[in-house]
Amino acid sequence: MPIIDLGGWPDKRDFMAMHRLWALMAFPEDTKKQNQFITGVVSLFKNASYENSTKQQLSKPFSEEDKTNLEFINLIHGLLVQEAKKKLELEYELRDGEKTLLHSPSYEEIMACFEKAFREGSIAGEMLFLLRQMNDANLRGGPSINKVIHIFENCDTKESGKDNNPANRRFWKETVWPKYKSVAHLWATYFLWMENKCPDEYSLDSDKGLIGFLNVAEKFRKFITSFLPHGCKEPLISDDETWHSPQNLPPSFFPDIELPKLTKLQLKTLKEYQAPQ
Repeated sequence: MPIIDLGGWPDKRDFMAMHRLWALMAFPEDTKKQNQFITGVVSLFKNASYENSTKQQLSKPFSEEDKTNLEFINLIHGLLVQEAKKKLELEYELRDGEKTLLHSPSYEEIMACFEKAFREGSIAGEMLFLLRQMNDANLRGGPSINKVIHIFENCDTKESGKDNNPANRRFWKETVWPKYKSVAHLWATYFLWMENKCPDEYSLDSDKGLIGFLNVAEKFRKFITSFLPHGCKEPLISDDETWHSPQNLPPSFFPDIELPKLTKLQLKTLKEYQAPQ
């Protein structure tokens, strides 16, 4: 049973936690690429100026005319900058940054690889999302990956990608789903996050947002590991195949979100579906 490791988060604060999660979501079976992605991000942050960005994010609770209070604010700014730099330096050393980057593709190549993985992972998330919608609709014969692909082919306008042709049934079923099914619950949650335009207080850059995100992802994970396709005795994905949330993840007060119902066009398309012979 793999457990998501976000650098000790949530037991200790880690501003790289979300980047660690992105790395896992994009490269669930490739720890080398995960490390290259995170090291590249750390290197980019390490070489950037923190002072201006930190000042922009801080509110000013005191009057600008109060010089004593302004001196206090400046002191806090400096401490935050120093703390951030120390954490980055430590992260860089732990990952043997120079050696990792020396044997890595360029940052541009790493990000191009991440963007490709992002597109594919998003499709896997939408597949799980549709499975859950079909399950909620109590469809005759139940949900299936083939029905999801039928909807993709007849309702969606997914771009024909330059690589592997995402408009191809084999690509969705034999490449995307097997490759990302272990993290599909995370991608489905991201799809839900974007569709529902979650409030700023649940931004994924915040601890509150990440806690809410992972609690919702756990609901998707429990669904897919207990869902039995029609005529099958085993779940579509076993519990041991999926990435579990970090240990000691606090419960979230994030409000329950009802998944949007299937559209009339999707329901009509599913009525016309014929199982492959």
